[in-house]
This record gives sequence, structure tokens and C-alpha cells, in this order.
Amino acid sequence: MSELDLELVTSFLDEATDLLTEWERLCLLLEKAPGAQELNALFRIAHNIKGSSRAVGLNEVGEFIHFIEDVIVSLKDNKSEFNARKLKMFLGAHLILSDWFMVLRMETSYVHPYEDFLKEFFNEEKVFIDEQAVEQHEDEKGEEVSQKVQSVKNVLKDEVLRVSTKKIDGLLNLIGELSIQQSILENSMESLMGKNQDSLVISSLNLGRKITKEIYSTAFGLRMTPVGGIYQRLERAIKDLSRDLGKSIEVELNGSEVEIDKTILDKLIDPLTHIVRNSVDHGIENDQERKNANKSLVGKITITSLKEGDGVEIHIKDDGKGLNQKRILEKAIEKGLVKNTEGLTKEEIFGLIFLPGFSTAERVTNVSGRGVGMDVVMKTLEEINGKIFIASDEGKGTKFKIVIPTSLSIVDSLIVSVAQEHYVLPINVLQEVVDVRLIDLKKHDSVYVHRGEVLPFIHLREVLCEEKEFETSIIPILVTKVHGNRMAIGVDKIIGQHQSVVRTLSTYFDRSFAISGGTILPSGEPGLILNISAIVEKYFNFLMKKNEASA
Repeated sequence: MSELDLELVTSFLDEATDLLTEWERLCLLLEKAPGAQELNALFRIAHNIKGSSRAVGLNEVGEFIHFIEDVIVSLKDNKSEFNARKLKMFLGAHLILSDWFMVLRMETSYVHPYEDFLKEFFNEEKVFIDEQAVEQHEDEKGEEVSQKVQSVKNVLKDEVLRVSTKKIDGLLNLIGELSIQQSILENSMESLMGKNQDSLVISSLNLGRKITKEIYSTAFGLRMTPVGGIYQRLERAIKDLSRDLGKSIEVELNGSEVEIDKTILDKLIDPLTHIVRNSVDHGIENDQERKNANKSLVGKITITSLKEGDGVEIHIKDDGKGLNQKRILEKAIEKGLVKNTEGLTKEEIFGLIFLPGFSTAERVTNVSGRGVGMDVVMKTLEEINGKIFIASDEGKGTKFKIVIPTSLSIVDSLIVSVAQEHYVLPINVLQEVVDVRLIDLKKHDSVYVHRGEVLPFIHLREVLCEEKEFETSIIPILVTKVHGNRMAIGVDKIIGQHQSVVRTLSTYFDRSFAISGGTILPSGEPGLILNISAIVEKYFNFLMKKNEASA
């Protein structure tokens, strides 16, 4: 394929990807209230993609779209009625085209297999049939396709971010101002000898700081993306699962305009999807249960995003059965996840569902029951410096509150000294800082008794330089909580708090599990950001293996 043809295909894929987003939105609207306006809009999208794909040589895409277009035309002309099976077909076509276009960005000759799709929805004459044609199975070919799509996603994860021209123009204007300011500074310095230009130099330097700050803020804004970009995917996940489970669920979406860093948004997709699927599967009751509870037969899930301080809160609320505290405690004890449950608060009991291996499902389904999921949600959120809280009333519903930073580029941090070197620790994993005498620590073996609770203890000297000699008789101890595990970590000295700008390190540091990034310290020197989550997780894995070996 020539360079010109490749450019045409890329341009088509950019446009078609946007059209597919609208395709999915229209399908969700059709499910709520089928109307001529939505059908006409869906037809225009299908017709547009069909014509454009053929124009750039992707004839197979046009051929596939043609089958879908015929069904839309029959609906528009009132020759057939809209139903759940047609909706399923439209959504299935959307998934095929999404994967197809993804691979085409890397392999322009790729033809996505859709024979099984045709067998499910069309007869031999390629006419849509309203009955289930064949039972679907996950075969080797499907697995091969999914692996191919995933491999392309991994390659394209650093795809260029689309931004508005207004933002780019603003950045260019600021860069122009910076260029002018630099010229002023240079001229001032040249004229400084023999003339009193101190005030001009100082004013120029101040202007430089101001412009640099504005440039950073503008560039930072280029990464900010509305959370509404994932709302449609979450609504789709809710609707798809509710149809499979035979439940009627209404979805309410609020705060779609709230913005966060695209890196965080991408990482949020999987945990949020898992939470809403759990709300559909575990939270919302079936029709009979809701009738018995004098509830509306239509359940409701509300997703709300709020800008709070320097971060964002995402609330996911359902009006289902709520969490059963007694059942959670029984399962946690049964699985050996907790031993002493006395004194646990309501919130702490709810927090047990985030422990690895926890599940209250009575049977294994494709949604739940394998003991994985919510612990992965917690782990992912901790990776992006996020937190999650649960509020639930039995019989009334459950609310998840997720608190995340707007960006991973700047983190509130604590600067500490270890073996005369300075390190940076993200504050979000720290619960408390206490000063402890070494003589009290030596009374116990690798543990610290904090307010009556025995916590595993390790000094960062053992992690970073394998030294155990301390410079003072009193050391600060950081009480942390990671993946539900509390631990005490010792340092030599606390230097102070700082807002650290995170920098990616070279691949050399990939070998160290304890380092997550770099930054510039207030002194102007480089510093390393410690991965406290990884340190705690590795230590608890060590303790687990040690206990297993001694058992």
C-alpha cells in the first residue's frame, strides 16, 4: 500500500472510530425507546462507513456493513419490528467493527472473521432471522482473534492523543511569549554592563516564571479527558448483562463533563466495569425479589462524577439488596481471610470484600464466583493513588465512592532520609507517622505494636541498602495500608512534605520493584519515588511463604 493510501486509510479509521461511538450511543437509545430519528441516524452512520471504507479499498468492511444496512432499511420502511435480537445484532456488529478497525491500524490487509456472526443472525440468503440460529461457542479461532486484537491494543496504547485546536493554539501562543521573554532577558544581560538593568532583569525573570507556569498548565490540560468518555461503555456493560440475567435496569449518568488525566481514565475502565457488573449481578434483585420487597420492578444504577478539591470522586450507587454483613463475615472466616472479627466496624466489614480470594457467590458464573475481582479493583486503584469506600443498607442498596487524583503527573509526597539519601513516598498510602525508640523496637522480632495492634515492621534500610545500623535512637515509623494489609515502615528522618512532579525512569530501574519513578527534589537534586505498595506486597508474600514453609 502506498503512503497516500495508508494516509487515506488512517483518516478513514479516525472518522469511523468516532462514528462507532455514536453507533453504540444510538443502540442504547433504541433499547430505551425505538424511534425513527435514531434509526435514521444509525442508517446514516452505516451508510457513511460502508461508502468510505470502499473508497479507501476496504471492500470487505463495506460488504459486512451492507448486511447490517439491510436490516436498518427494513426497520425504517416498517417491514420489520425492532426487538431485542436486532439490538443484539447491532451491538455485536459494533464489537466486530471496533476490533476490526483496531487491527487495521497496524495491518491494513486484515479481514476480521465474521462468519459466526452471519450464521447467528442471517440465513443462507443473507436475510436476517429473528430466531436463534446456532449455539455460540468459544472456539480456538475466536481466541486467536481476541489475542490478535489485544496485541494490537498493547502496541497502540501510546497512540497520539487527540486534542482540540483551541488548546493547541493556546500552547503555541504561550511558547511565542516565552520566546519574546527570552529575547528580553538576553538583551538585558548584554546591556547590564555599564547600565543599571537590575529591575528589568528581575521583571523578565518573573515573567519567565509566569509564562512557564502557564505553559505547564496548558500542556497539562492536553491530557485531561472528560469521564463521560467511559460512561457509554459502563452503560453498555450494564445493559448487556441485565439482558443476559433478565433484569430491567435503568441507568442514570451525572457529571460527564468532569475531567481527569487520560492515563488514569484508561486504568479506571476495568475496575469500574467490574463494579457495575457486580451491581447488576449481586446488587439488583430479580423481578420476584423486588416485587416481594415492594420495590419497582425496574432497578436503578446511578453513576456520578464530582470534582472535589485536587481530585475527583466517582459514585456508583444501586437500589438493590445491599451488602449482608453477617454473610460477609461468615465467608471471610470460612476462607481463612480473617481470624478475629471482634470490634470490626461496619465499614471494615464491607472492606473485607476487597481481600484476595473473597467471594460470597454460591455458584460460579461468567460474572462472579471465582474469588477474583474486587481485590483486583482495589489493587488497580492503589496503582493510580486512588481509594474506595463502601456504604450499604441491607434491603436498600449499595454505594461505592472512588476517590482519585486528577493526574498522576503530580503527587503529594513525603520526603524521607534513608542512609543519608533522600527518597519520596506518596502520601496516599500513609495512615500515620509516629516516632519510636529503637530500644522499644528491639523488644520484638520484625513487628511493631501500634495501639495494641501487631504490625509487620521493616526498615527501608533493609530494602534499599541492606543496612541495619541506625544513626539515631529514635526513628520515624510510617503506618501504611496497602491491599487491605497494614504495615509499619521505618525511615531515618522525615525531611518534609512536597508536591512532586513524577518523571518516568529509564529501563535500568525496571529491575527494582521498590522504585516507581523519579522527581526533582526542592533542593534541585534528583530523587527516587518509592513504590510503597510493591514493598508491602512483596513483604507480605515473603511472610506467607515463610509461614507455609514452617507449617
